[in-house]
Amino acid sequence: MKTEIEKITILPGVNKFGEKEKFGKIDVKKGEIVAIVGPTGAGKSQFLYDIEKLAQGDSKSKRTILVNDKTADKELRFDPKRKLIASLAQSMNFLTDTSVKNFLTLHLKARGKKFDSGLIEEVIKEANEITGEPIFS
Repeated sequence: MKTEIEKITILPGVNKFGEKEKFGKIDVKKGEIVAIVGPTGAGKSQFLYDIEKLAQGDSKSKRTILVNDKTADKELRFDPKRKLIASLAQSMNFLTDTSVKNFLTLHLKARGKKFDSGLIEEVIKEANEITGEPIFS
């Protein structure tokens, strides 16, 4: 079953010092573009990790992530074939020698999907809408 994301909600948890976070819930709706900025050590990576993992109070930050105002089921959270969200780590040097097309093909394979050149070209086209420099396949 495919889950269409209309909105994700981030509910606050605790900062790296164990103090309650000073923000209310954050809703990000389908189609919105959000920038996460802050100084080194501010918690940007943990914030993204929580979203990627659809955290349910079970991460260092104790945040909760809702999908369409509901708790994500365990299969959606943990089955790699059903992952809705992917992220790139801050250091991915092991992939610098591959093309974007090959990277996306590996991503499809890891998710149990068949190669789809149309989908890959669509992803590259969409990425080029938001990047500062062009991405070539």
